[in-house]
Amino acid sequence: MNNVYIVGENGAHLGRHSASNDIVISESFVSRRHCEIKCFEDGKFNLKDIGSTTGTFLMVRSEVRLKDQMMFQMGLSEFKVVKTSKSNFIELHVFEGPAR
Repeated sequence: MNNVYIVGENGAHLGRHSASNDIVISESFVSRRHCEIKCFEDGKFNLKDIGSTTGTFLMVRSEVRLKDQMMFQMGLSEFKVVKTSKSNFIELHVFEGPAR
């Protein structure tokens, strides 16, 4: 069974450091503070790399709008975005990698 993380209106920070992130990915290729997800008033979510060493693939260096079924990678872990219609939250399914 895959891990599932719910990201709501407050967004989330993702990274290796447990004290400064909402979603902790314990692997060496993930930076202490790797990326963030923001929620906007229209219910859309953006993903932004926040200075990680290895990037957030899609190779994100600036913000990108998250869409249903979009996949992104941090370190060796792959995530799939699942957006339930007309809700102010998304689910991040750990699709592959050590975070699974």
